[in-house]
Amino acid sequence: MGIGLVMTVRNEERLLRDNLLYHRRLGVESAWVFDDGSTDGTRASIEDLGFVRILGNAALDALPPELRTPVLDGPGVHARQCRNALAAFLGARDQGLDWLLHVDADEVVAPRLDRVEPGSLARILSGLPGDVGEALFTPLEVVQRDALLPRPLVQALLFKKRPEAIRLAMPDPLSGLTLQVRGNYGHSFGKTAFRVAAAQGPESSHRFHAAPGRQLASVNAGRLLHYHLYDTSDFVARLRKAGPSRDPVWERWASPCKLAWRRLAGDPAWTDDALADYYRRHVAFDDDRLRPLRRRGLLGLRGPAVVEVRCVRDALEGTQI
Repeated sequence: MGIGLVMTVRNEERLLRDNLLYHRRLGVESAWVFDDGSTDGTRASIEDLGFVRILGNAALDALPPELRTPVLDGPGVHARQCRNALAAFLGARDQGLDWLLHVDADEVVAPRLDRVEPGSLARILSGLPGDVGEALFTPLEVVQRDALLPRPLVQALLFKKRPEAIRLAMPDPLSGLTLQVRGNYGHSFGKTAFRVAAAQGPESSHRFHAAPGRQLASVNAGRLLHYHLYDTSDFVARLRKAGPSRDPVWERWASPCKLAWRRLAGDPAWTDDALADYYRRHVAFDDDRLRPLRRRGLLGLRGPAVVEVRCVRDALEGTQI
């Protein structure tokens, strides 16, 4: 069972090496990492990993015309992710790999939350029926904290188990409105590994579409641990990296709070210190916000809204950043 991995990254030095080493332990054989203009030590951090290919963004005119679709066209990050995913798909097909996993640097798949066994992803995918073309990993988002985490995948252990139980009122300083935030700040779609023989190309940055005459029957294969905005510096860096939104796909799906944060980052009056203070006061979960989320529901029928997950940390203990 040969498994490939593809991701598009920009300034992900703190996450990338641990992410790749973790997925290698799960059974990933080859990884395609497309550098989307990093200015930090992203490339240098993984140059010694022999199973990783570090590339620049795939050019649209370098991709087969018969596989080009509208999702590949455009200036936004989602179009670049889709072009890169298609380039990796072609590489995985040429290499004879069976599955390709498409994730971001702040996402790792967890077939089990209690432990990580070497090769466990390969065993799960190899055991799926032949008519299954897509293995879905549903998101479990990290609990955002006011901290500095040099190795987030090792140090961030608390996740939102029941995001529907989380209710926050968050100010939008530029509009004067109060935004009602429900659950996760990030996406709820999850990410997939897809069977190379059954797929043809990316449908979005989250899914692939089937080859003619095939269907991508889907099964749930575990969780996607999403280290989204895991600490104060990551919040500021991601807003600065994103800049003003010019991506209609992103704007169509973005939550009101993320649209408001982008506007703050684009306002010259909002310095890095001001953004960091906003994160501490309104986005991060301090002890007072966490306390009710740790309690069991009425009569103990529902568990706490947050859960500690140590499997990634345990798998990475002893590895070098």
